[in-house]
Amino acid sequence: MNRTYAGALAALAVSGGLSLFAASQIWLVATQSRSAPLPSIVKSSTGGALQPAMTALGIVLILAILAVGATKRIGRRIVGAMVAICGIAILALSFPFLGGPPAWAVDQVKTGGDAAQGVVTAAGYAPWISALCGVLALAAGLLIALRGPQWSAMGKRFERPSTTTDQQEFRDSRDAWNALDQGIDPT
Repeated sequence: MNRTYAGALAALAVSGGLSLFAASQIWLVATQSRSAPLPSIVKSSTGGALQPAMTALGIVLILAILAVGATKRIGRRIVGAMVAICGIAILALSFPFLGGPPAWAVDQVKTGGDAAQGVVTAAGYAPWISALCGVLALAAGLLIALRGPQWSAMGKRFERPSTTTDQQEFRDSRDAWNALDQGIDPT
């Protein structure tokens, strides 16, 4: 197997799997204090809850592994472009969280109570993993689009030949039975 082919498939598997992992991790935690003796309200939100498309993009990247194997020249270019677009989308979805929680996400995570006392903190590493997945998927998509058409396609070893000289067409079942009697395989 070609190294670039194996590398592209590995990059798709890693970027898709890590994208699903990052989407399942907690991205924001909101803590709102309340008057004593009531405990503080803590609400967390995952990347998939904040950015629902993140999970779908991870699934698309994993399914692209099958699409690369099943397509040929122009199909691989299309799959590569699709993977690159998915990588750009993952980057765009995770980029606002890299510098801290964006205002719209803070509003979404806050629970009831006094908003002035609420504190929203970013959970840390998950948006960075997501951004890394976006870069990896973008690189894999470009590799597939540029080099994919040169890779070998699925074998036609088990496909039925369309016409051969040693086989004859049988018009009805009687011809097939007569061929069997003569020692000819009608299939």
